[in-house]
Amino acid sequence: APKSPTKKKAKTSKADTKNGESEKKKRGPKPKDYAGIPSEPAKDLPEGWTLKNIPRSVGDKYDQKWYSPGGIAFRSKKGAMSFIEIVNDGKDEAAAYVLFEKGEKKAKELRKAEREEEKKKKKDGAESVVV
Repeated sequence: APKSPTKKKAKTSKADTKNGESEKKKRGPKPKDYAGIPSEPAKDLPEGWTLKNIPRSVGDKYDQKWYSPGGIAFRSKKGAMSFIEIVNDGKDEAAAYVLFEKGEKKAKELRKAEREEEKKKKKDGAESVVV
């Protein structure tokens, strides 16, 4: 009779375990410290807003981040402008950021629904052509 395949157990060393339990290594980017990068006043934004040009780890390109007077960072000027509109409606920055995040999530959901609808239309169109 043929032998059934057996699974090999992963080898662990004492360094991989803590109190008999294996530790999971953390993945993902390490937190960045942008404190040493100088900021400049952000053009076309209200007083107190700043801009930092952050060099990438590889290459000669820079990423821009816009900072509110309260220190909230935005990856795009468009996002910063949307946030400013919410703040101008009489909200403080903390409350405005909660509303801003909800708006960003809603926008993502709408874009996802639009993509799924397009896929469905293409699929339905392709099926109707096949005879």
